[in-house]
Amino acid sequence: MGNTEERKKQEAGDTAHIWCTSCGRILPEDSVYCEFCGSRVEHEMERNSDDGRGRSEGQNTESHKRIEYQDEKGGFCCLKHLGWKKAAAAGVIAACGLVLSVVWASGRQAGRDFQPVCGYIKDNSLFVLKENKTSRELSESCLRDWKNREQLRLPEAPGWLPSCSGEKEVLWYPEQAGDGAFSLMSLYNKEEQKADSGVVSVQTAGDTAVYEKSSGGLYVYSKGKKEKLTAGVSSYQLGRDGTYLIWQEEHPDQTTGLYGAALDKKGEAAEELLERDAELLGASEDLKSVLYQKEGEIWLLENHSEKRRLAQNVSQVFLADADVKTLFFTRQENGGESLYYLNGMQTGKRGAEQLIDSEFQFLIHGEDGIVVYKASGEDGEEIRIAGAGMSAALDCDPNQEISFTVSGGYGWYLALPEAGAQQALYRVSLNQEEFGSTKEAAEDADRFCGQYRGMPFYLNDVHGQTGDLYFGEESVSYDVKEESVCLAQNPKGEESGIYFLSDYDPQTGSGVLTEYSGEDRRLGKIDSNVSGYLTAPTGILYFTDYDQARGRGTLNYYQKGTSRKIDEDVWAAYIRSGDTAALVRQNQVYAR
Repeated sequence: MGNTEERKKQEAGDTAHIWCTSCGRILPEDSVYCEFCGSRVEHEMERNSDDGRGRSEGQNTESHKRIEYQDEKGGFCCLKHLGWKKAAAAGVIAACGLVLSVVWASGRQAGRDFQPVCGYIKDNSLFVLKENKTSRELSESCLRDWKNREQLRLPEAPGWLPSCSGEKEVLWYPEQAGDGAFSLMSLYNKEEQKADSGVVSVQTAGDTAVYEKSSGGLYVYSKGKKEKLTAGVSSYQLGRDGTYLIWQEEHPDQTTGLYGAALDKKGEAAEELLERDAELLGASEDLKSVLYQKEGEIWLLENHSEKRRLAQNVSQVFLADADVKTLFFTRQENGGESLYYLNGMQTGKRGAEQLIDSEFQFLIHGEDGIVVYKASGEDGEEIRIAGAGMSAALDCDPNQEISFTVSGGYGWYLALPEAGAQQALYRVSLNQEEFGSTKEAAEDADRFCGQYRGMPFYLNDVHGQTGDLYFGEESVSYDVKEESVCLAQNPKGEESGIYFLSDYDPQTGSGVLTEYSGEDRRLGKIDSNVSGYLTAPTGILYFTDYDQARGRGTLNYYQKGTSRKIDEDVWAAYIRSGDTAALVRQNQVYAR
């Protein structure tokens, strides 16, 4: 989803700012907690960037700060709005300089089953890799200003990267990308068509595209025809089959409206007002169930016409998973704030809300149906975790930083157990029968990297850019690039091991791309002199012999124990699957 007003402020450069990785809102750079969703944030500077433009959702360039939890793999976080800012539930990103890893198991774009797309940019040509990993040129004018490519502002939404969706497998790709916008092109059955220029975000389903332009207008392009829907959109979502879409519209009198439109076989949209003065919270993939907030109440709209009120007197709403099946909200009562749970897409009944905690203070983190928050107890403040109607206290100092993530049916967090104690890695059960039970997973850990069957990967003794990698109590490797560690997954989405750069040399910005199997604990070398990589179940794209002065390197492809060169003098590589997308170039990472 876009936020036109905030983006205009950002582009005008009128205030120093950062982004909240929980809700994507722009905040003052000295913010400690997000004023919109309450998430605690950490400030960190990016390195070695010539771009000078921040990226929302946790991936920015040097001259802007980013906000992320310490253990987040590049800033991925939940509690995100849906639409084009929706993060795929299976997506994981680990980023450092040229190291970027994207792993997905399953997911959907707005269309039918998607097709993963990967490729690269060389000179000013955009290439896509075929199934046999031979390259095909899509466009000779990928970037708007190739001569000034290092300073070029690329669009922040992932929609500018090539994607393929729908039963017809229509390929959508950009031309003239830069200055925050691009021209939207489509390719089907060897026929190229230009949908529009000045596009800043897009969702597609087969041969239908809904997109926002830099002017703030929302358009639909279908069956070769373009139609303007509104001039003041703030968020939108296209159904997975491309026959219906919803959007939130901002009117000139500062009011809002929730609208829907059905697309007929000719691609023409029949618009209807769904609700006045409503804020869109999220929707199912087919858009038959829509959650929205209005005047302190949460409503469920079903089949575009049936409305049911789910909760009243609501203060804050937290959507703790990408499918909007788990919903938390707070309510002011008894002189304080109480946290409630509501399965909004399943129950839909008045009175189905469940009080979780009457001592809620503010949200720290939310992910996969789990929220971590600070509460005020009888013995003072404490950190608590809550799930579907369950709550438990975490054993940690409430006055110290806590970094939290969900992986493999557990919650993992790095924290100080008490004042003056050493930081440790803990594992908390999310199983209903033993929810909240905690055990220490590692006595000395600086960064949680992931887990395999309940056993953690983590780095300790981190100095500068490298640390020692451990799997449980077993030492795996030394001099591992801190943010290069990424979980490996097989095509079924099962965690199978981990990738990382070992023997990392900060002077050359490269190391040995290594794979470690969690099952048989086998260490395998993929290639040396590697400066960055992108991963997917089908293989790995990675750079070797990268010339940082020229911003180009050799792009290689690894699959099933075999590596081969794709092309030389490559400027950037990309990979896209549904709503998960990533681009890496020189020492800058752009990802969603």
